[in-house]
Amino acid sequence: MKLLCLLIGLILSVYSVDAQTVDFNYTTGNNLFCAPQSVTFTQTATGSPQSFIWNFGNGQTSSSPSQTIIYSPGTYNITLTAIYPGSAISITKTITIYAPPTVTLTADKPVLCQPGTVTFTASSANAVSYEWDFGDGSGIVTTPSATILHGYTNYGSFHITVKTFSAEGCSSTASTDINIAKFPVVALPSVTSGCIPAAIYLTVFPSLPAGDAVQNITWDFGDGSPNVNGSVNSIAHTYTITSPVTTATATITTAQGCTNTASFPTFAFGTPPVGINAYTLSRRDTFCASETISFAGFAPTANFYAWDFGDGQQANVNDTTVTHLYRTLGPMTATVTPYFNGCAGPSATVNIFIRGVVARYSLGNSCTAKSTYDFTNQSLGRIDHFEWRFSDVPGFIDSSNFSTRHTFPGYGSFMSTLNLYDYSSGCTDSLSLPVFTASPSVSVSTTQVCKDSSLLYSINNTYPASSPYAYDFHVNGQLVNTGNTPSLSYQPSQFGTFNDYVVVYDPNAATCNDTLRLPAPVNVRGPVPNFNSIASVCADTAVSVINLSSPYFAADSLVAWRWNFGDNRYDSVKNPLPHTYAGGGIYTISLKVTDKNGCSQDTFRQVTIYSLPPLTVFPARDTICLNDTLQLFGFSTDSLRWSPTTNINCVNCDTVTVRPQFTTAYVATAQNSYGCKATDTAFIRVYRPFKMGLMPLDTSVCKGQPVQFRMANPGITTWSPPDFLSNTGIPNPVAVPDTSIQYKVLVTDSAGCFSDSAYPKITIYPPVTVDAGPDLTLPYNTAFTFTPVYGNNAMAYSWTPAGNLSCTNCANPSGTAVKKQSYEIDVTSRDGCHAKDSITVFVTCASGNLMLPTAFTPNSDGRNDYFYPITRGYRNIKSFSVFDRFGTKVFERRNFEPNVPSSGWDGRIRADKYVNTQTFVWVLEADCDLGGTVLTKGTVTLIH
Repeated sequence: MKLLCLLIGLILSVYSVDAQTVDFNYTTGNNLFCAPQSVTFTQTATGSPQSFIWNFGNGQTSSSPSQTIIYSPGTYNITLTAIYPGSAISITKTITIYAPPTVTLTADKPVLCQPGTVTFTASSANAVSYEWDFGDGSGIVTTPSATILHGYTNYGSFHITVKTFSAEGCSSTASTDINIAKFPVVALPSVTSGCIPAAIYLTVFPSLPAGDAVQNITWDFGDGSPNVNGSVNSIAHTYTITSPVTTATATITTAQGCTNTASFPTFAFGTPPVGINAYTLSRRDTFCASETISFAGFAPTANFYAWDFGDGQQANVNDTTVTHLYRTLGPMTATVTPYFNGCAGPSATVNIFIRGVVARYSLGNSCTAKSTYDFTNQSLGRIDHFEWRFSDVPGFIDSSNFSTRHTFPGYGSFMSTLNLYDYSSGCTDSLSLPVFTASPSVSVSTTQVCKDSSLLYSINNTYPASSPYAYDFHVNGQLVNTGNTPSLSYQPSQFGTFNDYVVVYDPNAATCNDTLRLPAPVNVRGPVPNFNSIASVCADTAVSVINLSSPYFAADSLVAWRWNFGDNRYDSVKNPLPHTYAGGGIYTISLKVTDKNGCSQDTFRQVTIYSLPPLTVFPARDTICLNDTLQLFGFSTDSLRWSPTTNINCVNCDTVTVRPQFTTAYVATAQNSYGCKATDTAFIRVYRPFKMGLMPLDTSVCKGQPVQFRMANPGITTWSPPDFLSNTGIPNPVAVPDTSIQYKVLVTDSAGCFSDSAYPKITIYPPVTVDAGPDLTLPYNTAFTFTPVYGNNAMAYSWTPAGNLSCTNCANPSGTAVKKQSYEIDVTSRDGCHAKDSITVFVTCASGNLMLPTAFTPNSDGRNDYFYPITRGYRNIKSFSVFDRFGTKVFERRNFEPNVPSSGWDGRIRADKYVNTQTFVWVLEADCDLGGTVLTKGTVTLIH
């Protein structure tokens, strides 16, 4: 971790910052500071900071102007550092995040067997108030107490909630449930039937609320005997009656006064039935196997009979008769036992003999001849004659083949029947079994399908719906069992060529399990989308994706690509340009590929973008002299490294000292734990010794002719003597000498490191002279003529301004005095030198020659936009002031020429504010051309 605070302190001790202030606001969505709490921090620094560094006091940092942080309970020092060009300023504030009050809610009686009062207790360490909702519609109750009583008046289940508040406004909620209902109870006898006297136990199983207990149980045995009271939940009782017991009950009373009555299920006891009589209803004892025999059994008091037929079969009936069909031959003994309310009596038997024949056979076919069935005769008894009959050939009888074979039509439901005859006994028997035939085939909606699209497999010419046949579909390399449904809708999930087939089978193991195959394989087509990209990368690195998609079948060329980079940006080229993300995060890159058949598939990968570390180098620019040193500071929350590594005292420090020999850009690189790097640069200009280049060094000019000096290595320049120079502190001044002169010029670089000097010389040609004569003072509109005295070498004349002069290139022009006007005569010598003189024509002062308007309209339309003095005979306006009606000065100008609009008032009282229409007072003091001062005042109306 960087010693950020130490760095800031070091910088602030070096740089003085008076103009900027740094501050920040922090807010929460609910105006509370209760954990877990999202706090939004927003900087409010003045000026234009280059960057920010936040330390949120919980190990988190940021360089954004605004940031939202989630805090757990605690006190945190938040520091914001704003970095300006040449300075860094920090401010620290402390916030406290309060823990919400912990709370648990308990009820002294969570279960009540009748309406009553419940005491609720909220256990909380720092709650100051409680809001109670008792769940019965009685309304919210607010109390400062953690314990409260509430009375319930109805049965039911109730959800109770308490909301606790701390002194800081933080809240927590706890809840519990209570149930008010009669306690459940189960009543069971130990036995429900048998012989009297029956000594049994009656037992109750009550479910009582916690803290309650059985106080009394009143037993009503339901047989007319006296009730018995007790507190044990089980009691012994002997029943001596044979009528059903339907009213046995147990009434339970608890210690809390709750009661509930449980009824026992009906039970009955009896005596052993005697005098059982058993026989066949036909009164015969010999039967054919094909006959259904009716047996009778009767005992005077019996209400239930248990039969054992002697062939492994039993039956239990309440009736006195029962039927049975024997499928074996020989002697049989049927036994019947009578019962009265579960009390068994003596048994009786019936001896019979089963004779004749029993028809039995099995059937099956082969997959090579599915319509041809083999019938295997497995019948019992003396068979004198048999007949095979098949429903597809009415009237056909096969009596010659004990086991036979028959070919049925290719499709249909048929019956096969075997009839048997025993002539000696006169007995017959018959058995019929169904036969189903078909020539099923399987078809598919298409043999060329896109992966994940729907296919419909259909069984054609299949077995009748009444048949037991089922279907196993083997499609797309999968087994799908559809039961008796002869079709399948399927979406293939695997590419490839598949020889799909269906197995048709029924429960008869001897019949053919038919395998149905498609006439042509199914080709599951489509593109195989695939691309490579880096799993994680820093935010300044573009993410490249390498498209590795291909068609599963080479002939199915790919025609379209759709890229989604997970940041609402898309592309539709096969290989997009590297993609740069705006910020850190986890992004999902997806690719959808479409082939020429319109088949599409997609895939995706996730890429993690790591944010760059915050970094600011300070100072960003500076200058030093050769062999001097300078401190550089790097602000970052991560490790730093400087380059170049020469002339620097530490390459990994936050604060370094450099001694560059040439102008150098020092680059600081911050690297975070993800390897992401950010750079910033300090550009250090190094001043080295130099040689000044100056032109001209020696030249001749006319007196007053300017000489322009030019310097090849400018810096901080000092010229001496200052005579005739336009500026003594610039590298390219203009000299306008009156006499020959030699200068010394000293140039120092802008850092004050090094200097050089030179001695340029200027020689002056012989001067030409001119005396324009004394100034003229004339009344307004008076004529005049100039009579200057010229030197002998004067060659040409030039008067300016032309004004109302009679000529501008003659020696003695004339004119008329209409205003104060200065005229200049420029005389040129044979060397091209010039001499100048001037003469001024003054117009005598008069009050009529000083005028100011009484109103003006400063609306920037180019007309009457300024309020200014208009004069004749005045050379200078000493002062011109304007005051509002409160005496506040809104405008003032001193020592300026009259008659210049821009020298007047433009109607603004500040640089950016015009005033509305109102009247102002003005005061003016002016110097006359002839000497003397005039002081006057008046009013002016500003119209806006």
